Amino acid sequence: MDDIGSTRSRAALSGIEQRVLAVRDDSLFDRESHHIGGSPSGIGPRGLPVCTNCHRPLAFALQIDTHDSRLGIQPWTTRHLYVLTCPSCDTQTCDHTHYASSRSGRSLRLVRQPAGHVIDAEHPRTWPELRLEILEDAEPAFDGPFHQWGGDPIWLGDALEPSCTSCRSPMTFVLQIDSEPENGVLFADHGMLYAFACFRCHQEVATIVQTA
Repeated sequence: MDDIGSTRSRAALSGIEQRVLAVRDDSLFDRESHHIGGSPSGIGPRGLPVCTNCHRPLAFALQIDTHDSRLGIQPWTTRHLYVLTCPSCDTQTCDHTHYASSRSGRSLRLVRQPAGHVIDAEHPRTWPELRLEILEDAEPAFDGPFHQWGGDPIWLGDALEPSCTSCRSPMTFVLQIDSEPENGVLFADHGMLYAFACFRCHQEVATIVQTA
């Protein structure tokens, strides 16, 4: 690994420099870039893992293009880091759902998911396709929404920081996306979606939703 890659990898292991994220209602953007909703780039039509509770594919919430140098991380196993959740089940708020890329990179496999119950089988499983923009501001606006890359998570409940099921290392907090109903972005009951990644094995992602 070159010096720059090594530095970025160590930075990811110890935490990622905080950046503010903004949701933009902008249909004219590169679908390979950061975005909420729509379809994941590089994942086949049957490439999403199935929820063990409602037996439907996990919902694609957003993707991050890890080739963006502003993120301050080493590129992921695949170009994109995908954030998934299950809006139909209470598992999204119970504990972390862990998943990882397949060897081909064209699909994701479920690693671990907490047991739960279906609470809303008819809940929409897609979000509007919206651009995610990285801002230079270090702190979110006082009154929200609290979209954030890196730094420390703003927990709505107890701090729940996961460990990688493969290498057992503490996972690194990568982002949080707040509910923004006016843009059609809603997690549980006006909750916050959190994502963590393992930068030792560069494979596993864990997500959870919290509500106030």
